[in-house]
Amino acid sequence: MVLAFVLSGALIGLGGAIEVLGVHHRLFTDGSVTGFTGSAGFNGIVAALFGQLHPIGTIPASLLLGALLTGANKMQRAVQIPSALIGALNGLIVLFVVGSEYLRRSQARWMERTAEMKNNSKNKDKKENK
Repeated sequence: MVLAFVLSGALIGLGGAIEVLGVHHRLFTDGSVTGFTGSAGFNGIVAALFGQLHPIGTIPASLLLGALLTGANKMQRAVQIPSALIGALNGLIVLFVVGSEYLRRSQARWMERTAEMKNNSKNKDKKENK
């Protein structure tokens, strides 16, 4: 996990250095309120969660989210569907991924409790038979 943080930090630093040392020699914004990054931080969190917090899993998740964002702009121009719909889809991805992890952990705890209860009842029966 630490290796993933180090590698992602190095890649982000490299990207920032290329942006600053590039053509404009400064952090160039398009004039919008969000500026350069927009919602890149949130999209990165969504990609990491969707990739199950594994460095290899985040690669296809990032490509999928990038395709969704690019497709959203094209969809807005072609069919007049708001591109903000992808933001809602990102939120749903977070909810489902976190919810599935919560259910998985709850199920594991429930299985441990039932196994513990069965062991306790078996031990109780053995003591009563003695």
